[in-house]
Amino acid sequence: MVLDMIDGISSLRVYIPSDLTTQDRRQTVHNTLSEVEERFVNGKEGGIPLLDPLDDLGIEDKTFSVVLRKAETLEAKLKKDQFLEINKQDLKTYEERAKCDEEIKDLKRRIRQTEDVILKDEMGYYTKFLKKLGYLSKDDIVEVKGRFSTEINAANEILATELVFCGFFNKLNHFGVAAILSCLVFQEKADGSGTSDIPAELVEPYKEMIIMAKKIAEVKRQCKLISDVDKEVASIQPHLIHVVYAWAQGASFASISGMVNVFEGTLIRTFKQLEELLRQLESGAKRIGNQELMLTFRQASAALKRDIVFAASLYL
Repeated sequence: MVLDMIDGISSLRVYIPSDLTTQDRRQTVHNTLSEVEERFVNGKEGGIPLLDPLDDLGIEDKTFSVVLRKAETLEAKLKKDQFLEINKQDLKTYEERAKCDEEIKDLKRRIRQTEDVILKDEMGYYTKFLKKLGYLSKDDIVEVKGRFSTEINAANEILATELVFCGFFNKLNHFGVAAILSCLVFQEKADGSGTSDIPAELVEPYKEMIIMAKKIAEVKRQCKLISDVDKEVASIQPHLIHVVYAWAQGASFASISGMVNVFEGTLIRTFKQLEELLRQLESGAKRIGNQELMLTFRQASAALKRDIVFAASLYL
């Protein structure tokens, strides 16, 4: 007999003959067990009495006595616990739920491991991309381009940096600089406006920006960072070039609001983000020691920062 088959040890002792081969002896044992059941289980005795370690076995250890009473107290509390009344179906449902929870934890762990692998691969691709463009050396040392790009977070820092280092802004006045950079911060659709509204003197700079964006996107594709070059280039929106150009040269907010089909709040938000980008570019130019470019960005920022767009409050 294994220990799991024993539910408890009783103080009652039933004598069972060593030989139970005859029908009479088996019937005698049956009658005896039936009498015990009738008296102690179905009767008024309250159940078959269990063997008491203190009274029946004579154990006098005080520590054992304390531990035994605590165990009896806990058993009494457990019998009153509502969870003991849960039926088998509820218990089965709980076990299934617990199994599902474990499976969810295991899946989440696998997802984290997969994400770590993906991020590690992406980091390798991006490092390769930065090395190809000259932001990192072969020994992973940050180059001048890399230091410049760290100053920018208001727009596409790679495209802005490439435009600076190829001399793109050197042939533009500060009005044109502010206008052409609006392509990097405005990311919404604007009905009724497009490349046809771009001022004549900014058409070629816009085309040059698109060419540069395509070159960068192609390098990204080669480094497995993107799959669609055209989709990457499509994020450059020309819809506000003429609007910003007019504003920088002193046009009123009422007049520029009618030049494009976007909400006034969108215009104000775009102008503020553009001014932040210009300040960051000024900081980058200062970092690389280009005083002339730093002045251009500062003037472009000053041309934007006026009137109701940059008012501290609309309640004047």
